[in-house]
Amino acid sequence: MLVVNGVIMQTLGVLFATMAAFLNSTSGIITRQLIALGYYPMAIAIVKCNIAVLLLSLFLLFKRFRPTYRVSFPYLINSAICSFFGIFTLFYFETKAYALLTAPVVVFILIGSSAITTFLLGTFFQKERKSTKQIIYISTAMIGMTIIVLNQINFEPRGVIFASVSGVGYGLYLVFARYFRIKSDIFTLWLIIGFGVIFLYISSPSEVVILNNLNTSSLISFVLLALLPTLGGFFCTTKALRYSDSSEVQLIELSEPIFSVILSVLILLEGIQLKDFLGAVLILSSIYLYHRESNKQSI
Repeated sequence: MLVVNGVIMQTLGVLFATMAAFLNSTSGIITRQLIALGYYPMAIAIVKCNIAVLLLSLFLLFKRFRPTYRVSFPYLINSAICSFFGIFTLFYFETKAYALLTAPVVVFILIGSSAITTFLLGTFFQKERKSTKQIIYISTAMIGMTIIVLNQINFEPRGVIFASVSGVGYGLYLVFARYFRIKSDIFTLWLIIGFGVIFLYISSPSEVVILNNLNTSSLISFVLLALLPTLGGFFCTTKALRYSDSSEVQLIELSEPIFSVILSVLILLEGIQLKDFLGAVLILSSIYLYHRESNKQSI
């Protein structure tokens, strides 16, 4: 029975992490479309978070939702810490990177730097032990990410830096969300994104978000950006952390660039270079092998 429950838990973790990867992959596609329409990166980050908070607020009011747990001051502080890394740091630098690099490249670098962060800090905070094989698979994923970085650094070094910093922020969010035992309910999601909106406004006090050219098409894009990666992606990631450790969730979410490549080709007509493709193959291989090794250890 314990073995069966363990398999079910792992399956749920993989399912939610994969869903998060797909939903997160839509962020770059929609963001680049909005940048092409003339919207500034910071305006996009602020508006999408505001829409997300508004939608969550309406839902909570309609459902008359009340958390079943005590929202203590330490919980608020922990949520704010997670928000700083998972909303502010991620969105602030990620959106800036999309203005300089193609969507798949940003996602490859973001997820790769995030994986390094979770692998290093997961051992310290969560006492996660890695086998020799797991270390090899993790190193393989990092080699794939390095190939992509080296292929881009001579063209847009600022974009590479922005994408890397956003990835570190996301990795810290994954580690702290599990370490602080952050809940995965709608109220906590509203709380974290709400703190994120405050951080974004504080960081850009002179940023005036004026949507003069707002039309039906761009409004739909902003709403989709709030619903899919901002709300859906974070919700699925937080759910995945309930069933799997942060390192495994992050490694599974390394599949996000693959979804991003497919969507970029189909929607933005942006291709991928051979070296970037090689990096993608290495990352995908490490995902499969790492997960297979984790399954062996849990049985």
